[in-house]
Amino acid sequence: ATFTPDVISWDLDGDTLAPGGTAVVEYSVTIADPPAGDGVLFNGVLGTGPGSNCADDPATDIDCYVEIPQPRIAVDKCTEVGGPFLPVETVLYEFSVINLGPGDANNVVVWDDLSEVLDDAVYNNDAEIQAGGPGTVSYDAVNQRLVWNGPLASGQVVFIRYSLTVNDADTLGDGAVRNALLNSACPNPPIFDTSHPDFDDNCVTVNDVAAWTVRKTSDAVGRVEAGDTVVYTV
Repeated sequence: ATFTPDVISWDLDGDTLAPGGTAVVEYSVTIADPPAGDGVLFNGVLGTGPGSNCADDPATDIDCYVEIPQPRIAVDKCTEVGGPFLPVETVLYEFSVINLGPGDANNVVVWDDLSEVLDDAVYNNDAEIQAGGPGTVSYDAVNQRLVWNGPLASGQVVFIRYSLTVNDADTLGDGAVRNALLNSACPNPPIFDTSHPDFDDNCVTVNDVAAWTVRKTSDAVGRVEAGDTVVYTV
């Protein structure tokens, strides 16, 4: 067998194939990640010998081709609050996973990364798959991630919702709540910079926390007496 771009060729090379004899050629392909094209692996064989049942190009005899539709997974995420979060506010998050390809997907895995969230908020341990959608969702506390996995038929979509409660103003981290999906459809590591050429707003949400605190002090130490000057700082 020889290989040229897009074609694998086999011939007898001077030998003969006896009646009832069989010749087997095996090879493999690696599917692009993410897949491109029309999402269908169509592979046909063309035989030019006498009496060939695979003389048509493209192949029409079902013994002369295989056709394997591939899934194509896309994701999206959002929050119910478009602007800044407020201290102690509870915010609803949702992410969706959809199979846009012509083939079914048997075992899709999507991670929702909370590692840039939990310095400013608390996960309420309430993730749920909506409307009886497929798969399961769980929380990985070690890696600070929600994990959804399950099958998706062609055209099927699943929605997962959960909530966070923002810390009070005194216990905020950096004040930026950055949430990201991790999947072959999204950059990994996540890209939060909106000016980056690979930024994808289907994969991340970024919300600042609008908060401020007040502190009042004086320079007095212990008891003060009439005539003392006390400086207050706010």
